Amino acid sequence: MTAAGFDHLLFAEQDKSRSEPSGLGLFFKKDVFDLEGVTGAMQLDCCSSLNDAAYNVDLLEKWHRCPQSPNEPLSAEEMAPADRRNAGFARLRHRSTQQVVWVAVVHLMTTSRDGPKTNEFPGEVRAGEMAKIRETVASFVSPDEAFILAGDFNTEAKDTYVFEGQLKGQSSGRMLEVQTGMVTIPGEGEVQLSCRFQWQRQGAQNMELREAFESRHLWGSGVGPAEKGGVCTSMNAERTAWIDYIWYSHSLLRPVALSDVCAPSQPIPDRDHGSDHLPVMARFEFLV
Repeated sequence: MTAAGFDHLLFAEQDKSRSEPSGLGLFFKKDVFDLEGVTGAMQLDCCSSLNDAAYNVDLLEKWHRCPQSPNEPLSAEEMAPADRRNAGFARLRHRSTQQVVWVAVVHLMTTSRDGPKTNEFPGEVRAGEMAKIRETVASFVSPDEAFILAGDFNTEAKDTYVFEGQLKGQSSGRMLEVQTGMVTIPGEGEVQLSCRFQWQRQGAQNMELREAFESRHLWGSGVGPAEKGGVCTSMNAERTAWIDYIWYSHSLLRPVALSDVCAPSQPIPDRDHGSDHLPVMARFEFLV
């Protein structure tokens, strides 16, 4: 990637048991964007920062474990550091226009630690991660700066209740509300439902995030196998799903090109796909 003109940030995960560095990667063309004069490949440990232009944030997840008996009290506990996820934030300046765009990269919790087998409120960990990212954005992003949030949310497009933070207890039946900032409104045309994050920048200035591929996945109704003309971002022998997203600040950015997300004709990985995920790409232009 360096030979192709990219600089690189690795936001290292908290789990130090792996023999090789692991975490979230962010690549950017160094002739297009500037990271406060920082060049080359850099690694940021969790809970550290780089020149106030890049941050590796601990998402500090909490969860309610499934009770082992009917009389066991429900209480939220913080997940162990080795199990927690992180989010990477970078403040990039577009060289030709001098405009700033913050890019955040994430890989939210898997359902193996946030599903019905483990959690009283399935989805609460991922909803909590979104709430933490929302809180972080409000402290980092200035009113005139654009913002992009991208990554694997491990949440299917049809599971909008997770994005909304409206989670029902399996044994108690009570609702747990997590302040993700998500709102759902009637859509237009083929988009019957539109989901948007209503977040804030510094100074309590409102910022609406929209999902770049909403018109493709249609929050689940557009997802499916190739023979039905469906789309997906992940496909294997067990599932065809949309779980990867690119959110952008609607007032300052506009998507002008999106990658092909048609479902493969057979499960992946295979000879032509190195992963069970398809790459999801969007090109944006600044509006002001």
